[in-house]
Order: sequence, then structure tokens, then C-alpha cells
Amino acid sequence: MNNTRRIGGKIHIKDIVFVLTLIVLHIPAEPLGSAGNNDNCPVFCSCYTWYYLRWASCSGQHLYSIHTGISDIVQALDISNNSISILADYELQSTGLTHLRYLNLSDNAVSEIGLSAFSGLEELTVLDLSRNHLYYILRNTFIDNKNLRVLRLSGNNFNHHIPFLENPSITELNLGSCRLTHLPSGAFSGLKRLRNLDLSANLMIQLEEETLRPLPFLRILSIKENPWSCNAKQMQRLLHYLAVRGQTDGS
Repeated sequence: MNNTRRIGGKIHIKDIVFVLTLIVLHIPAEPLGSAGNNDNCPVFCSCYTWYYLRWASCSGQHLYSIHTGISDIVQALDISNNSISILADYELQSTGLTHLRYLNLSDNAVSEIGLSAFSGLEELTVLDLSRNHLYYILRNTFIDNKNLRVLRLSGNNFNHHIPFLENPSITELNLGSCRLTHLPSGAFSGLKRLRNLDLSANLMIQLEEETLRPLPFLRILSIKENPWSCNAKQMQRLLHYLAVRGQTDGS
């Protein structure tokens, strides 16, 4: 039985195009280089301007800290595939990187995030924390990131520590491959704007409709690759609920 409800598989080029479009739409059309010196780039990073975004890529450089000396005018930072383990309170703000719209911290060793780690990043739109060592995230960690739209947490080990997050703007949340076994009814009550939810490749045997009711804008739900229970009645209730909400695609 295929339990995917709209649900597409892995997102690659399509996802990148979506993220770029999302960011570009919020960027003022200012002349390149008008906001500061774009030459302040560490030797272990590559810096460039693309679609009016000032990018810095420091991926795969064995870095242990977010403090890289990158210019504070950078708007998109890829610091994935490093060895960063802790994001302390106000750490990103202290680097001066308060204009970030895109931040990729995937494939690091992050196991602890301070409650105010992302404070001061008022323009942050896309945050990728996939494939780290997280087992919990405090509820209000992203509450001040009013422009955050996309949050990727796949590949962490939350298990029973479901992230009960509070944020007024997140529209896409990826919790795939997080070893989740159960989702309480209020798990997403703090994410009222959520439209795209990925719960694929977890350990869930059931998903109650009540868990999804607080999400009036939810349109895309991925639940494939879970060991669903053979409780036909419960599964039929869920499928009926998703169909009524227009989230089934017949797959």
C-alpha cells in the first residue's frame, strides 16, 4: 500500500528553483556592490553575487565554528558539510551576519541550539539544518524570525522529542528521516501558516487527523516510507480526511 499523499519524492532542481524564487521576490533591486565591500572573503570560502544575492560558500572546510570572518553584507551562506556542533545564543548575530536570507547548516554535527541562536536574523527566509545531531529544539527558537518560510530538519534524531515549534511565517517544514514514532495532536499548533509538511521515512504507525487540524493552509503532505499499522479503519479515516482537504493525488 502506497501511503504517500501528494506527495512526491525527493526534491532536487525543482526545490532549488523554488528557494531561489522565494528569496529573489523579497530582494530590493539595488545596484551590485552598493551596500559595501564584496572583497572581504576568507580564503577557504568562495564569494560571489547571483540574482542580486551576495553568496558565500564555505562548504566542506572542516570548520568548527560559524565565525569565519565573512563580510557582514553576505545574504546567502552555505556552511554545510563541516564540524560545527553548537549554535550558542546570539552567535550568528555576533558575527554581524544579520542580513542572511538563506543559511545552509546541513551535514554538520550540531547537537545544541540556544534559544536565541537565530535572534537578529530578521530577514532569514530559508534555514537548512538537515542531517545534524539534533534530538530536541526549544519551542521558541524561531519565534522572532518573522520572515522564515522554509525550515529543513530532516535526518536528525528527534525520536520522542517532537519539535513543538512556534513561528508565524513557516510554510514548509521537513521532518523526514527523524525517527519520529508518534505525533501528538498539538505538534504543529504553533505553525499556522504551514503548507508543505514532509514526515516521510520515519517510524510512525499511525497519524491522527487531530494532528493536522490546526493547519488550515496545509496542501502538501508526505507520509511515505513509514511502517503504518494495519488498522484499516484508522487509516481509512486519515485518507478520507486528506481527500476532503484536497491533499490526495491518487498515488
